[in-house]
Amino acid sequence: MPSAIQKVIKAGRMVAKKTGRSPLAVMIDLILSKIRYKCDIYDYTVGKFYLLQPNVRKNFLTYGRRIPLYGKFNDKNYLVYLRNKRVFHKKFHEVAKRDWIGCDKATPEEIRAFLRRYGTGFAKPMIGTQGKGIFVLKAEDATEEMITKLQTDRYLLEEMVEQDERMAFGARSVNTLRMYTLMDRQGHVDVIKVVFRVGVGQAIMDNFHQGGVVYPVDLSTGIVEGRGTLMDFENDVLIHPGTDFTILGFHIPRWQEALDTVVKAAKMLPEVRYIGWDVAVTKTGIEIIEGNNMADMDLLQLVGHRMGHRVTYDDFLARM
Repeated sequence: MPSAIQKVIKAGRMVAKKTGRSPLAVMIDLILSKIRYKCDIYDYTVGKFYLLQPNVRKNFLTYGRRIPLYGKFNDKNYLVYLRNKRVFHKKFHEVAKRDWIGCDKATPEEIRAFLRRYGTGFAKPMIGTQGKGIFVLKAEDATEEMITKLQTDRYLLEEMVEQDERMAFGARSVNTLRMYTLMDRQGHVDVIKVVFRVGVGQAIMDNFHQGGVVYPVDLSTGIVEGRGTLMDFENDVLIHPGTDFTILGFHIPRWQEALDTVVKAAKMLPEVRYIGWDVAVTKTGIEIIEGNNMADMDLLQLVGHRMGHRVTYDDFLARM
């Protein structure tokens, strides 16, 4: 495991190579950024903090600033409504309308009946993030061994979401909007950022951490306003990977309905004031997939910032 000093040296050399600055100057700047702005190495390198001017740096949501904000805005006693998928479905059934079954409390026959009813189910760990452990299960593949896994590993099976075909863009995944809501102490909810997440190839998930591409969406119009961003934040894409589609300029269907739905959902859990909602546009309306109490703040400021749409530290402080 590299030491903190080794990590600083490695980061310094990497940024120096990109910028032409001396490694020593970069390392000094990195250390000072840590002291002044609570900036970690990820912020500095991947987040390109090294490129920012002082007036932007002072408002950047660095790691050291982000972590306390989660606690200030979100009451830990209510996080179970977002973290536990069974509890989530019971709480948000008005906006997450698809059918589901908790396998840990279901009999093998109940699980098989659920799969026969829909033909296919979306299997998710009861508690989990970033799309880890998720898979699609067909009714004919529900062997005794598989059902035992679903029960012992505490899986939840969901009815598959049928997205509006205009949202597909050649991907196998259901492509969702990540919609960030922030509530002030008076209960007013703002949608502060939206990105469109699009899966690549045969991946069943559109998640950024699973190789998906994220595109910035203009809040006033619902139109994709910039190129796509990959996980490394290095190269923006104009043509969606593996396709000949250009998503720039695409108008999100049912845009106002999506905005109204996440505001409604946020007001259903006022104890958790900062939430990143994953939202599907279906053939019949808007379906919330899940809510995230620690939704990636790096997307708030690193996707779409070239259009000047960088959510800042002050945006949070103003609603404290």
